[in-house]
Formats: sequence, C-alpha cells, structure tokens
Amino acid sequence: MEKNEPRKREEADRQQTMATRSKILSAATKLFLTKDYHTTTTQEVAKLAGVSKGTVFNHFKTKDELVYETLIFVINKEMMPLFETIPTLPPEIAIRELVNWTFEVSKDTSGVMWLILQLAVEGIQKEPSEISKRLNEKLIGLLEESINQVAPLFEALGFPDPRSASQLFFALLDGIGGHLFIFKDRTDEENERVKDLITQLFTKGGKLNE
Repeated sequence: MEKNEPRKREEADRQQTMATRSKILSAATKLFLTKDYHTTTTQEVAKLAGVSKGTVFNHFKTKDELVYETLIFVINKEMMPLFETIPTLPPEIAIRELVNWTFEVSKDTSGVMWLILQLAVEGIQKEPSEISKRLNEKLIGLLEESINQVAPLFEALGFPDPRSASQLFFALLDGIGGHLFIFKDRTDEENERVKDLITQLFTKGGKLNE
C-alpha cells in the first residue's frame, strides 16, 4: 500500500461528501422555487437529488436545518461572484453593478430570494422561528461585510464619510429591493431611470447637485 493511500481515500471521501451535499442543496433549491418550503418534504428533496431520505438526514439533522442551509447556499451563489469582482472594478462601474444586481435579484418574486425576504421579515417579529432568527443573524453579518467592502469605493469617489455613504447605499438598495418585490409592474424604462439616478447620486463624492 502506498504511503499516501489513506490520505487519498480521505480526500476522495471528502469530495464525495461535498458533492452529495451540493446535490441535495441544489434539489432543495429547485423545489423551493416551485413549492412552498412548508409543503416540500425531505422525501421529495431526496428523490430529486437521487439519494435516500436517510442520506439527506446524514447531512442535515432536521428539515429546518436543510431549509436554512439551502437559503445560505442560494445567498452565496447569488452574492459571492459579484462581491469577488467588485474590488477589481473602477468605483463607478462597481456601484452600477451593485445597483443592477439588486434590480435583477428583486425580479425573482416566485423564487428562493422571495422566501429569504419573507423569513427575514419574520425574523424581526416578536416570536420568529428558529430559521428566521438564524437567517437574520447571517444576513446582518453579510450586510456588515458588504458595507465594509464597499466603503473604500466611496473613499475613492471622494465621499467625506465613506462608511456612512456605504451604509446609506445599502439601506437604499434594501428599500429598493423590497419595493420591487411589492410593485412588480414597474417597466424596464422606469427601472432604468431609477438605476441611473441611484448611480449618479452615489458616484458624485457626496456632491449631489453636480
């Protein structure tokens, strides 16, 4: 037996575990896009993923944990590529990309991002579910990371208080996202005008009258 054989087997097992987990999360995402997560069963997730129900529970102890991890899976899939790109872009382009992304994600009124919004709102109620509480904690952490990552863009654009500008920017994007979820009949022309205005407001170094 080769000296590195146990290590190779361990790595192969790890990759297999990750692949199985990814299949389960992808299947759960597809089901949550077409069904209410309350009525989606773990058996349906297992069938679509091509694994046994027991395998699902080997990776996720409860259905609530599966729902939470699926939502985090979607958030990472939607957000990470963009935020990895932001530091490589000129500030003006980066700001516009963030604005465009908000509008694109907000069109997904029947999908998982809508479910995330519902649970996030539930999380600030008096008796939120455990999923909502965990999701809100995660979203707050991601928001803080986003504010810190984007603040240097506003510094480069000449804003006197870059962090406050970044906080205001994301507060506005959150509000826009909620607005678009509710008002689904906004035309592309209307949305483009709003995107242009937001971009202009946040690429003038705080000199909004220019």
